[in-house]
Amino acid sequence: VAQFYAATWTLFTLRLTVRFYPRGGWSNAQTLTASQDTRDLLAAYSALWLRMLNTRPRILGSVSVQLGDLQPLSERSGELFLPLQPAKRSRNEKLAAAVDGLNHRYKSRVVQYGNHQTHPGFFEKG
Repeated sequence: VAQFYAATWTLFTLRLTVRFYPRGGWSNAQTLTASQDTRDLLAAYSALWLRMLNTRPRILGSVSVQLGDLQPLSERSGELFLPLQPAKRSRNEKLAAAVDGLNHRYKSRVVQYGNHQTHPGFFEKG
Protein backbone atom coordinates (compact mmCIF):
# COMPACT_ATOMS: atom_id res chain seq x y z
CA VAL A 1 0.00 0.00 0.00
CA ALA A 2 2.80 2.44 0.83
CA GLN A 3 4.38 2.03 -2.62
CA PHE A 4 1.01 2.57 -4.31
CA TYR A 5 0.37 5.75 -2.30
CA ALA A 6 3.90 7.06 -2.80
CA ALA A 7 3.52 6.76 -6.57
CA THR A 8 0.67 9.34 -6.36
CA TRP A 9 -1.93 7.67 -8.56
CA THR A 10 -5.18 9.20 -9.70
CA LEU A 11 -8.35 7.41 -10.70
CA PHE A 12 -11.11 8.06 -13.20
CA THR A 13 -13.70 5.49 -12.11
CA LEU A 14 -15.19 4.42 -8.80
CA ARG A 15 -17.38 1.28 -8.97
CA LEU A 16 -19.69 0.02 -6.23
CA THR A 17 -20.92 -3.58 -6.38
CA VAL A 18 -23.42 -4.98 -3.89
CA ARG A 19 -24.62 -8.57 -3.61
CA PHE A 20 -27.99 -9.07 -1.97
CA TYR A 21 -28.94 -12.01 0.19
CA PRO A 22 -30.17 -14.59 -0.74
CA ARG A 23 -29.78 -13.60 -4.41
CA GLY A 24 -29.43 -10.69 -6.78
CA GLY A 25 -27.22 -7.68 -6.76
CA TRP A 26 -26.44 -4.23 -8.06
CA SER A 27 -23.41 -2.59 -9.63
CA ASN A 28 -22.77 0.89 -10.99
CA ALA A 29 -19.84 3.22 -11.56
CA GLN A 30 -19.18 6.93 -11.31
CA THR A 31 -16.72 8.56 -13.69
CA LEU A 32 -14.56 11.34 -12.26
CA THR A 33 -12.05 13.84 -13.48
CA ALA A 34 -8.77 12.06 -12.67
CA SER A 35 -8.49 12.63 -8.93
CA GLN A 36 -6.89 11.61 -5.67
CA ASP A 37 -9.04 13.98 -3.61
CA THR A 38 -10.69 12.17 -0.70
CA ARG A 39 -13.73 14.47 -0.79
CA ASP A 40 -14.31 13.75 -4.50
CA LEU A 41 -14.09 10.02 -3.86
CA LEU A 42 -16.42 10.15 -0.85
CA ALA A 43 -18.95 12.21 -2.84
CA ALA A 44 -18.87 9.68 -5.70
CA TYR A 45 -19.23 6.79 -3.23
CA SER A 46 -22.17 8.51 -1.50
CA ALA A 47 -23.93 9.11 -4.83
CA LEU A 48 -23.49 5.46 -5.79
CA TRP A 49 -24.69 4.27 -2.37
CA LEU A 50 -27.87 6.38 -2.67
CA ARG A 51 -28.53 4.95 -6.15
CA MET A 52 -28.16 1.45 -4.75
CA LEU A 53 -30.54 2.21 -1.87
CA ASN A 54 -33.17 3.32 -4.40
CA THR A 55 -33.37 -0.33 -5.51
CA ARG A 56 -34.76 -1.08 -2.02
CA PRO A 57 -32.44 -3.97 -1.10
CA ARG A 58 -33.52 -6.16 1.80
CA ILE A 59 -30.33 -7.76 3.09
CA LEU A 60 -26.83 -6.88 1.91
CA GLY A 61 -24.59 -9.91 1.47
CA SER A 62 -21.39 -8.14 0.42
CA VAL A 63 -20.17 -4.74 -0.71
CA SER A 64 -17.11 -4.07 -2.85
CA VAL A 65 -15.54 -0.86 -4.10
CA GLN A 66 -13.29 -0.85 -7.15
CA LEU A 67 -10.91 1.97 -8.06
CA GLY A 68 -10.57 1.92 -11.84
CA ASP A 69 -8.79 3.55 -14.73
CA LEU A 70 -5.74 4.37 -12.62
CA GLN A 71 -3.19 6.81 -13.93
CA PRO A 72 0.01 8.18 -12.36
CA LEU A 73 -0.32 11.82 -11.35
CA SER A 74 2.73 12.60 -13.48
CA GLU A 75 0.70 11.63 -16.60
CA ARG A 76 -2.49 13.51 -15.74
CA SER A 77 -3.33 16.27 -18.18
CA GLY A 78 -4.67 19.61 -17.09
CA GLU A 79 -8.31 20.65 -17.37
CA LEU A 80 -9.47 23.69 -19.28
CA PHE A 81 -12.49 24.48 -17.08
CA LEU A 82 -11.07 23.35 -13.73
CA PRO A 83 -8.16 24.71 -11.70
CA LEU A 84 -6.14 21.60 -12.53
CA GLN A 85 -2.60 21.88 -13.89
CA PRO A 86 -0.91 18.99 -15.71
CA ALA A 87 0.90 16.53 -13.42
CA LYS A 88 0.29 18.65 -10.29
CA ARG A 89 -1.98 18.16 -7.30
CA SER A 90 -4.99 20.44 -7.03
CA ARG A 91 -5.60 22.53 -3.93
CA ASN A 92 -8.11 19.96 -2.61
CA GLU A 93 -5.70 17.10 -3.29
CA LYS A 94 -2.99 18.92 -1.33
CA LEU A 95 -5.47 19.35 1.52
CA ALA A 96 -6.36 15.64 1.43
CA ALA A 97 -2.65 14.75 1.52
CA ALA A 98 -2.15 17.06 4.53
CA VAL A 99 -5.07 15.39 6.35
CA ASP A 100 -3.62 11.96 5.56
CA GLY A 101 -0.23 13.14 6.82
CA LEU A 102 -1.69 14.35 10.13
CA ASN A 103 -3.61 11.13 10.64
CA HIS A 104 -0.52 9.08 9.81
CA ARG A 105 1.73 11.17 12.07
CA TYR A 106 -0.54 10.88 15.11
CA LYS A 107 -1.60 7.31 14.31
CA SER A 108 -5.27 8.15 14.73
CA ARG A 109 -8.15 9.89 13.00
CA VAL A 110 -7.23 13.42 14.13
CA VAL A 111 -9.10 14.89 11.15
CA GLN A 112 -12.20 13.16 9.77
CA TYR A 113 -14.45 13.86 6.81
CA GLY A 114 -17.99 14.78 7.87
CA ASN A 115 -20.27 11.91 8.72
CA HIS A 116 -17.85 9.33 7.31
CA GLN A 117 -16.73 8.22 10.74
CA THR A 118 -14.77 5.12 11.62
CA HIS A 119 -16.66 2.35 13.32
CA PRO A 120 -15.53 -0.84 15.03
CA GLY A 121 -15.34 -3.75 12.63
CA PHE A 122 -15.45 -7.46 13.22
CA PHE A 123 -11.98 -7.73 14.79
CA GLU A 124 -12.42 -4.70 17.06
CA LYS A 125 -15.68 -6.10 18.48
CA GLY A 126 -14.06 -9.42 19.30
